[in-house]
Amino acid sequence: QNPESAQWGLYFAKLDTMGNILSEQTHYDSLGDTYLFDNGYKMINTSDDGFAIVGQLFLRNHPILVKLDQNGQLEFVREYPDDTVLNIRHWNVVETISGYISTGVKQQLTDGYWDAFIMGTDKAGNKLWETSYGMFGVWDQFPGIVEIAQDDFLLTGSTCISSSQVENKEDMW
Repeated sequence: QNPESAQWGLYFAKLDTMGNILSEQTHYDSLGDTYLFDNGYKMINTSDDGFAIVGQLFLRNHPILVKLDQNGQLEFVREYPDDTVLNIRHWNVVETISGYISTGVKQQLTDGYWDAFIMGTDKAGNKLWETSYGMFGVWDQFPGIVEIAQDDFLLTGSTCISSSQVENKEDMW
């Protein structure tokens, strides 16, 4: 957190094997918003020896892709606004030969439930495509994506109805 404001940023540190800090950087949103990365978000090493992570902006509620060089210097932050939803969580990212694939959820205006999404970008973070998965009144999520072979990915997630949606708990799924 910025000591002079309430803004949260991205802190990056390189350590040696003894735990000594070799370099450190803190990056903040240029428009004063807060970067949000939930527990379990993974920063990946990229083919150019840099790093990438996905998250979201708290106030603007946009998913983001952050790309850093090998020293933690900011290369870019790309925002992907979607004013058709209530809330967005952007969870995980993998690198492909031509760019990045990321996963997350979007809380729908129509029913308040999550629909899962997968998004593809080029190496510069420009969105090329997005696919959503979900049904009305159902929680759908894809929190995990891993590369199992070159350009072959395993997407993990779930679909369910919650205990608040049924009278008998045995009817949950």
